[in-house]
Amino acid sequence: MRQGPVAPGAFPASPVYPNTGLITDGVNQFLPNLKVGYINSWTLSFQRELTSDTVLEVRYIGNRGKDLWRQYDLNELNIVENGVYSEWKLAQQNLLANIAANRCQAGLNPTANSGCAANFAYFGPGTGTSPLPITLGYFQGLTGAAAAVAGNYTNANFRSSTYYNTMNPLNPSALTFGANLSSTAFDNRRTGAAAIFPYNHFLVNAGKRGGAFVVDNSGRTFYDAMTVEVRRRMSRGLLVQANYTFGKAINNTYASSSAVFDQPNTLRDFDLRRGLAPFDITHSIKGNFIYELPVGRGKTFLSGANGLVEGFLGGWGFNGNIRIQSGNPFSLGNVQLVGMDQKELQEAIGVYREPDGFIYVLPKDIRDNTVRAANLGVLITPPAGGNPSTVAIGYTGTAPTGRYIAPSGAGNCAQQYSGACGYANLVLKGPSFFRSDLSIVKKVKFTENTNLELRGEFLNAFNNINFLVGSAGADLNSLGGFTSSAFGRMTQGYQDLSTTNDPGGRLVQLVVRFNF
Repeated sequence: MRQGPVAPGAFPASPVYPNTGLITDGVNQFLPNLKVGYINSWTLSFQRELTSDTVLEVRYIGNRGKDLWRQYDLNELNIVENGVYSEWKLAQQNLLANIAANRCQAGLNPTANSGCAANFAYFGPGTGTSPLPITLGYFQGLTGAAAAVAGNYTNANFRSSTYYNTMNPLNPSALTFGANLSSTAFDNRRTGAAAIFPYNHFLVNAGKRGGAFVVDNSGRTFYDAMTVEVRRRMSRGLLVQANYTFGKAINNTYASSSAVFDQPNTLRDFDLRRGLAPFDITHSIKGNFIYELPVGRGKTFLSGANGLVEGFLGGWGFNGNIRIQSGNPFSLGNVQLVGMDQKELQEAIGVYREPDGFIYVLPKDIRDNTVRAANLGVLITPPAGGNPSTVAIGYTGTAPTGRYIAPSGAGNCAQQYSGACGYANLVLKGPSFFRSDLSIVKKVKFTENTNLELRGEFLNAFNNINFLVGSAGADLNSLGGFTSSAFGRMTQGYQDLSTTNDPGGRLVQLVVRFNF
């Protein structure tokens, strides 16, 4: 059996080029001059004595995080400079024109091929359609003058929902269209002797589809807060400390609850990621107190008590900690708002108990219309009696009305990069937080220096459930599932099982302590 230290790992002493890993691998790089980040903090306070026992303090707190580590992916999908976005817009026009004219691709029987009018093929001059040379090149390997020949547009992908659903004006997604073309399914169009497009047509490092990540020092955090605090030292049986804080925390270093480093929405605009930090709390009121009842020996009432009178009535106290604060942030991601603005949506956040027995964070009208807005597509009505099928673009159910959260492409806003339409990352605050921990104390005095303390502690005394959007264990939660009837449902509440074993509901515990 080998004794002593473990032998060194078999790592290469120097890099090996070229990197022959799998195409699904990712590569990571740290800038050679990467620094350790730091935070500058400062505070300014003003104190004023109100009475001999009480002081008022007004305090400003600020800090700035500089040169923090931040990660981003150089393999952002490009559909701008390579002309794919411009061609996608032409393809969308083709789809709408072909649906309006009920046109099917050459060789297809409109009666036998249900929904064949849902295609974005080119049908020649005077048809309201345009040639698609890039798309035709990927689908069929044809280039140059072949794109101007309508008879060449025979590939089944021109009528595949995988592609034409990205052209729906109710929620267009040119980025998804580009991602489909850039997939490994079409690698033969970019590699080998028959390649007709450059290898890096969509991705800078196309050979590493797991990502080409760089870590630099572009992370930043910002925090500013104003605190008003009142403190009363223990005097005549009463101690009080209470404060109110109004603050704001912003950073650009969190993309998701699982991200170690940030991933910006796009390399084209790093500021799109800047927003509220996961730990931002706008309003916070905190207080704690100790109150010794003025009854018993040496107190205001029954000051001369002794024996059983002192034993039963003296030495009682009431203590507590109370916290009221704004809810935790959660993200809706890249969306648009219809019939309301961000402030109005935030005001609608609450705790809604519905007849189905579940708790929701948004009122029913917003939830229902949001689900309706997300359930859309190119609708195909099967043929009846031998007649051709009909094709239309719309909602799979009732159309949304009033106020709702719409997909990022609502209003036919097609993004050239993530975050270009609507809110790049809409962050809201969840339901407010309220918690009170109270206790009743009885001290039985034996001598001047010894006593027995009996304490009944009521943690979350009013059994208030602080509902959360997402998970209690996540750094940053998101509210997704826009297509589901369960959208907006809250299934978890505050709890802390890591340190205090606090399940979140009311806890009652009895404490016996001998003080000496």
